[in-house]
Amino acid sequence: MAFDASVETITVMSKKLFQHIGLIEDTDAWLLVCKNWINDILSTPMPTSLSRMPTTISPSAPTRPNFALRDITPDKRLNELEFHFPVKVNDAFLTKLQSQGYLDTSSQLSMLEVSGMMTGFIDLIVEYEGQYYLIDYKSNDLGEAQTSYESESLSHAMVHHQYDLQYLIYSVALNRYLTQSLADYDYQRDFGGICYLFLRGMSGNTGDGIYFDKPEAQLIKDLDALLTPEVREQS
Repeated sequence: MAFDASVETITVMSKKLFQHIGLIEDTDAWLLVCKNWINDILSTPMPTSLSRMPTTISPSAPTRPNFALRDITPDKRLNELEFHFPVKVNDAFLTKLQSQGYLDTSSQLSMLEVSGMMTGFIDLIVEYEGQYYLIDYKSNDLGEAQTSYESESLSHAMVHHQYDLQYLIYSVALNRYLTQSLADYDYQRDFGGICYLFLRGMSGNTGDGIYFDKPEAQLIKDLDALLTPEVREQS
């Protein structure tokens, strides 16, 4: 579905969803709920700087105009980017992350040396005003109140589920993809950041239900080298 889909399109797709999950009672009431929720998700502006995320790890990021999913046209999005690359993960990788403030709750975590092929999918990549954003959808139920989806609660959920580890690996993969795909690519200038969308908390207000971070360029470079040391040493 296009992010700028009409009300009619959203209505049709919502009805198809109801049929798929077997919802046959009170469909009119649920249709209104569903349409309003989808509208909120599509309309919530992303926090494209760290000003609303005081507990986010990266200390600085350029201030950019806010955008919502609804602003992204089909030619400016890439769905489910699949990546594959050889990896070698060991304690040096974990130590590097923790030295930068990531994986705070993982002091007892230890990695055996693992070598192999890493495969993954990035939910969504969008381009807005020349910058590229990594977006991941989360359906976690953090609570019934809107305050359950404010920055402190989102930060807790990110750390608890180790989503920071996930998005740092995704960032390495996306950085490699953009390096190969764009002439004169520069991480600091062209990589907009990471937005984790906690869909239940997106209310239409800027940043609600959205966790934002932009890791430092040097960290991404270091993690890239740690993930595939032999490959990087030969290049």
